[in-house]
Amino acid sequence: FSLKEPVSVLIWLVRLCHTIIKRQPSAWGLKPNLQAVITMSIKKIRAVERALLVIETLSQSGSLSLNQLRQKTGLDNATLLRILTTLKDRGWVRPLIVEKKYTLSHSLGARLDISAWVHPISELAAPVMLALKSNPFHLPSDLCAIVGEGIVEIVESTRQRGPLAPTRTGLGLRPSLFKSAHGRAILAAMPDSVRAQHLEKFLNRASKEDKLWYQQGLFEEEIARTQDRGYGIREPHYWEPPFDEDPAFCAIAVCIQNEAGIYGSISLIWLEQELSLEQILKAELAQKLRLAAQEIAEALAKNNIPAPIAM
Repeated sequence: FSLKEPVSVLIWLVRLCHTIIKRQPSAWGLKPNLQAVITMSIKKIRAVERALLVIETLSQSGSLSLNQLRQKTGLDNATLLRILTTLKDRGWVRPLIVEKKYTLSHSLGARLDISAWVHPISELAAPVMLALKSNPFHLPSDLCAIVGEGIVEIVESTRQRGPLAPTRTGLGLRPSLFKSAHGRAILAAMPDSVRAQHLEKFLNRASKEDKLWYQQGLFEEEIARTQDRGYGIREPHYWEPPFDEDPAFCAIAVCIQNEAGIYGSISLIWLEQELSLEQILKAELAQKLRLAAQEIAEALAKNNIPAPIAM
């Protein structure tokens, strides 16, 4: 064939590369380590394929444990741990504080110009939440994000040990806007017109208990008290399925907001039988919670994260 023909050149190069890989290096006068380099390159491609499989699985399923990833990908634990460690170091994957699960990092969405699974507030708030747990009582906290009109969702938690964890972690739980500390803190921070819109949406899906509570005319008074205090208080004996009613626990929550708007809330949680609200306030934990919410809000502003509720 003639080397002047582009197609012929391409075919010739493909055949040459194929022959180099298949034949002994000595047949081409190559040094033995060239074969090793070529073989290594093939192995690296397989490693990339496995890493992409992990990324694709997480993007389709959200957060997954090591066991769930093994079941979905067919890769063994050792391989998965190597891949996850590499992806974590590169900022593509992050481990959740609780539940020993992995999820795609919010920063991945920025790198690829797409939306990642993890809510950006959970990634930015994680170090603040871990620092907050160094309080005198080592109380855990939940992070709630606004995910729609009249909908808030727990997206991160530090309930790692004790009666509140792990079965009571509640990631993915959408608490009541009326009876949860989160809902009350967020609603109290909204302008009246915005609050009315979220109330209408929430009432469309609210439980019978929530609707009855609202019909009793308790809402406006509770919002006013929350605004005066600067934090929401969980309704006594309020709980959400599928969790059991016992052990009963209490919570206070502070709204996370900056000049851009409202993002969600952060709470402190304790067992009713162990501590009282008076002890929490005496230890100045409400103020520490406010400072944590402010730190998260500043991180959101610094990273130009848009607020679900613009102000």
